[in-house]
Amino acid sequence: MPSYDAVDFDPPAPVARARVTSSTLTAADVPMLLDTGADVSVVPRSIAEQIDAASRPSGIRLEMYDGAQVEVEVADLTLQFGTYRFRGAFAVAEAEHGVLGRNILNLLVLTLDGPGLHWTG
Repeated sequence: MPSYDAVDFDPPAPVARARVTSSTLTAADVPMLLDTGADVSVVPRSIAEQIDAASRPSGIRLEMYDGAQVEVEVADLTLQFGTYRFRGAFAVAEAEHGVLGRNILNLLVLTLDGPGLHWTG
Protein backbone atom coordinates (compact mmCIF):
# COMPACT_ATOMS: atom_id res chain seq x y z
CA MET A 1 0.00 0.00 0.00
CA PRO A 2 1.57 3.29 -1.04
CA SER A 3 1.61 5.94 1.66
CA TYR A 4 0.30 9.44 1.29
CA ASP A 5 3.04 12.05 0.79
CA ALA A 6 3.21 14.18 3.92
CA VAL A 7 6.55 15.78 3.03
CA ASP A 8 5.65 17.69 -0.14
CA PHE A 9 1.91 18.09 0.59
CA ASP A 10 0.07 19.65 3.53
CA PRO A 11 -2.37 18.12 4.13
CA PRO A 12 -0.89 14.76 3.03
CA ALA A 13 -1.93 13.60 -0.44
CA PRO A 14 -2.06 10.32 -2.38
CA VAL A 15 0.96 10.16 -4.70
CA ALA A 16 2.03 7.38 -7.06
CA ARG A 17 5.68 6.91 -7.99
CA ALA A 18 5.75 6.38 -11.74
CA ARG A 19 8.12 5.55 -14.55
CA VAL A 20 7.76 7.89 -17.51
CA THR A 21 9.24 6.75 -20.81
CA SER A 22 9.74 8.49 -24.14
CA SER A 23 10.75 6.63 -27.28
CA THR A 24 14.33 6.39 -25.99
CA LEU A 25 14.73 7.27 -22.29
CA THR A 26 13.05 6.62 -18.93
CA ALA A 27 12.67 8.65 -15.75
CA ALA A 28 11.95 6.60 -12.63
CA ASP A 29 10.31 7.54 -9.33
CA VAL A 30 8.35 10.49 -10.76
CA PRO A 31 5.83 11.73 -8.17
CA MET A 32 2.31 11.82 -9.63
CA LEU A 33 -0.49 13.26 -7.50
CA LEU A 34 -3.72 11.22 -7.70
CA ASP A 35 -6.09 14.12 -8.40
CA THR A 36 -9.76 13.22 -8.88
CA GLY A 37 -10.48 16.89 -9.59
CA ALA A 38 -8.14 17.04 -12.60
CA ASP A 39 -9.59 16.29 -16.04
CA VAL A 40 -6.29 15.20 -17.56
CA SER A 41 -2.92 13.83 -16.52
CA VAL A 42 0.12 16.09 -16.60
CA VAL A 43 3.83 15.29 -16.77
CA PRO A 44 6.26 17.95 -15.48
CA ARG A 45 8.21 19.69 -18.23
CA SER A 46 11.47 18.94 -16.40
CA ILE A 47 10.76 15.19 -16.69
CA ALA A 48 9.78 15.46 -20.38
CA GLU A 49 13.04 17.30 -21.07
CA GLN A 50 15.08 14.81 -19.02
CA ILE A 51 13.85 11.93 -21.21
CA ASP A 52 14.10 13.90 -24.48
CA ALA A 53 10.36 13.68 -25.11
CA ALA A 54 9.30 15.42 -28.31
CA SER A 55 6.56 17.77 -27.16
CA ARG A 56 4.35 19.73 -29.51
CA PRO A 57 1.76 22.50 -29.25
CA SER A 58 -1.70 21.22 -28.39
CA GLY A 59 -4.00 24.24 -28.25
CA ILE A 60 -5.19 22.82 -24.91
CA ARG A 61 -5.69 25.31 -22.08
CA LEU A 62 -5.71 24.02 -18.52
CA GLU A 63 -6.91 25.87 -15.46
CA MET A 64 -4.50 25.29 -12.61
CA TYR A 65 -5.51 24.97 -8.96
CA ASP A 66 -4.66 28.64 -8.38
CA GLY A 67 -6.98 29.75 -11.20
CA ALA A 68 -4.20 30.50 -13.69
CA GLN A 69 -4.88 29.31 -17.23
CA VAL A 70 -1.97 27.92 -19.21
CA GLU A 71 -1.65 26.47 -22.69
CA VAL A 72 0.15 23.15 -22.53
CA GLU A 73 2.10 21.05 -24.97
CA VAL A 74 1.65 17.30 -25.34
CA ALA A 75 4.14 14.47 -25.72
CA ASP A 76 3.70 10.81 -26.62
CA LEU A 77 4.79 8.93 -23.52
CA THR A 78 4.36 5.71 -21.58
CA LEU A 79 3.52 6.09 -17.90
CA GLN A 80 3.75 3.11 -15.57
CA PHE A 81 2.95 2.79 -11.89
CA GLY A 82 2.34 -0.44 -10.04
CA THR A 83 0.98 -2.96 -12.53
CA TYR A 84 -0.61 -0.28 -14.72
CA ARG A 85 0.83 1.01 -17.99
CA PHE A 86 -0.64 3.82 -20.08
CA ARG A 87 0.54 4.99 -23.50
CA GLY A 88 -0.60 8.12 -25.23
CA ALA A 89 -0.38 11.87 -25.47
CA PHE A 90 0.21 13.45 -22.06
CA ALA A 91 -0.03 17.13 -21.25
CA VAL A 92 3.37 18.65 -20.43
CA ALA A 93 3.44 21.69 -18.15
CA GLU A 94 5.60 23.56 -15.65
CA ALA A 95 4.98 21.68 -12.40
CA GLU A 96 6.93 20.32 -9.43
CA HIS A 97 5.08 17.00 -9.59
CA GLY A 98 2.93 15.21 -12.12
CA VAL A 99 -0.82 14.71 -11.94
CA LEU A 100 -2.83 11.58 -12.61
CA GLY A 101 -6.21 12.95 -13.62
CA ARG A 102 -9.57 11.39 -14.36
CA ASN A 103 -8.56 10.40 -17.89
CA ILE A 104 -6.53 7.66 -16.14
CA LEU A 105 -8.10 7.39 -12.70
CA ASN A 106 -11.54 6.60 -14.15
CA LEU A 107 -10.04 3.40 -15.59
CA LEU A 108 -8.96 2.14 -12.17
CA VAL A 109 -10.45 0.91 -8.91
CA LEU A 110 -8.72 2.88 -6.17
CA THR A 111 -9.25 3.20 -2.45
CA LEU A 112 -8.08 6.42 -0.84
CA ASP A 113 -7.71 5.95 2.92
CA GLY A 114 -7.15 9.47 4.23
CA PRO A 115 -7.30 8.57 7.94
CA GLY A 116 -4.80 5.73 7.37
CA LEU A 117 -2.68 7.90 5.00
CA HIS A 118 -2.38 5.21 2.32
CA TRP A 119 -4.05 4.22 -0.91
CA THR A 120 -4.55 1.00 -2.82
CA GLY A 121 -5.28 0.31 -6.43
